[in-house]
This record gives sequence, structure tokens and C-alpha cells, in this order.
Amino acid sequence: AAQRVIGLLETPILEPIPATQQQTPVGNEVRFHNVSYAYDPQHQVLSGVSFTLQPNTITAIVGPSGAGKSTLAQLLLRFFDPTEGNITLGGADLRCIEASQLYRHIGFVLQDVRLIHASVRDNIALGHPSASAQEVESAARAANIHDRILALPRGYDSVIGEDAQLSGGERQRISVARAVLLDPPVLVLDEATAAADAQNEVALQNALSDFAQGRTLLVIAHRLDTIMHADRILVLENTRIVEQGTHEQLLQRNGRYAQLWAKGGYDIPVAEEVQPC
Repeated sequence: AAQRVIGLLETPILEPIPATQQQTPVGNEVRFHNVSYAYDPQHQVLSGVSFTLQPNTITAIVGPSGAGKSTLAQLLLRFFDPTEGNITLGGADLRCIEASQLYRHIGFVLQDVRLIHASVRDNIALGHPSASAQEVESAARAANIHDRILALPRGYDSVIGEDAQLSGGERQRISVARAVLLDPPVLVLDEATAAADAQNEVALQNALSDFAQGRTLLVIAHRLDTIMHADRILVLENTRIVEQGTHEQLLQRNGRYAQLWAKGGYDIPVAEEVQPC
């Protein structure tokens, strides 16, 4: 079974899979099959959740705080495993995919970025230690963090926590650079811009927008205006998916999503735009 993230690394510690049980993904379609998860018998987080992430689409998960949105993302990343049901990637059960292969397929940028006490270069290349300096710098440029790194006392050789003191948003961009370097076909974004100030958020959004092109995205968000253009939005509440559809479809349905949208006081009154003059 997968263990929770321990220490400074962003990836979970997974037990080796016997060769006779290993499965190889064919393609990048992700499916949640009747997935349930409980921390203990008194704390059910998810119940019978099923959906598919189609290749080259954006699927957003929204819902009130504590609804289990981040738990869904962490299950896909095998930070822990479902208590019932299963998740497949390319038809293969995640529990039967070797860790190195799994994280070549699925990358992630999370709200809580963990950097190790090492150089900026080593932090970017954490999942790809054999990457060349040129590859690392190219990933940093794509994440809009290259110029900031060059401004550090020793550039890419500056050490996190010593002569590399980075803001939350800058740490997020290091995490984006790390994901860019791995170049995964599936990408999980869990509140990826939450720690950024306004200036860093713009840089992060631009970097993520460019990086997301042509990938399968699972986006966890509290701010509904950041996922308006997703191909599909899933509304999670009381451990289950209670609604799904596009932004426009869900507003017209006037259900839970429409309530969350109205409560958020967003500046784009889409529902009013479709009304006749």
C-alpha cells in the first residue's frame, strides 16, 4: 500500500510491486471506478465516486471546503489508496504500476510545495537527476522562474534555505519547472496558485497555461472563476459527485454549482449574458 508523504519529498514512498503483479498502462485515460476512501470508519471522505479523465481534456473538481477534493487528487497520485474501488491509468490499476513508470505518466503541482535542502538545480531535477543543465534551465524558463534564479547569489547553484530564499509563489514555479522537466501526459493541479501573490499568480497562471497544452488535466480549485472553461466540472459534496457538466450547463441547472457561483460573488455573470434583451 502507498504511504503518506513523509519528510521533504513531494512523491510518496511506494512498496515494490512483484513482477508477476505488474501492469503496464496502454494510453493515458484515467478512470475512477466506484472509489471510496475513509481515514477510519467514522470519517468517510469519498463514497462510490466514478468518472473518467479523457485524454487532452480538462476536468475540474469543485465543492465546499472539506468535500474531499484534494483527497481525489492524492488518490490519483497514490499518496494513499482507495479503501474500496480502484483507479486505472491506461487500463492498468495504479496499485500494479511501478512508481517510476507511474510518475512518468502523472505529474503534479500541489498547493503545499516541498523543496529539499539542496541547490535550486537539484530541486528542479528531483525526479530526473540525470537531466542536463540546459534541460533544467529550459524547464525553468517554461515555468517563468529562470530570471529569478539568475538573480540569486549563485544562480542555479544557490541552496534552498541558505542563499535561495523564495516566496510561496516562487516555490510553486520551481514545482512547475520540476513537472515540466518530467513532461508527463497527465497533470494534477491542486490549488496550484494558492500561495502566490498577485504578481506571482499571473506568472504561475501563464506558465501552467502553456504547460497544460495537449495534456490531460485534473484541476482542484476553490475559485470557480479559474475553471470556467474546463471541458467538464464535477461538483463534490457529502462524499459524492452531485453534479457534473460544463460551466454554462451547471449554471442553467440552478443547482449546487450555481449556488457556489452566486455565493462566490464572481465578476462574470454568465447566467445573465444568455438572457434576451
